[in-house]
Amino acid sequence: MQALERGELVHQVAVLLCQRFADGGYVYSFGNGGSAADYAATIEKASATLKDIDTIITGHSALMKPADLKEYADFNKEFLDWVKAEIKAGKTAEAAAAEYKLPARYKDYRVVDFFGGMAGNVQTAYKELKK
Repeated sequence: MQALERGELVHQVAVLLCQRFADGGYVYSFGNGGSAADYAATIEKASATLKDIDTIITGHSALMKPADLKEYADFNKEFLDWVKAEIKAGKTAEAAAAEYKLPARYKDYRVVDFFGGMAGNVQTAYKELKK
């Protein structure tokens, strides 16, 4: 059995899997240089690149499977695509955040309160994507 530990460099993709992934929560840490687009792309690349891995040790919570990482990558891509569509539709970040509904597929995910919660995620993604 092979396991991927937090922070291990695999195929030149650094994967930092933390509580957000393990608990199904999500938030972007923009204050620390985080990027919605880069985060989604990195998680997607990690999911597509990691091979022969049975278990992911998140470092903060439950052991996860590669299918869990794929689902999390899908979630981040879908969220980013949703933000792009809201921008294209001319909605403000505030209006978009107020209307956001967690897709049924991710019913076990949660919005964490720090960094402004959902409104903070949407606002900072808007700022980044509207550059």
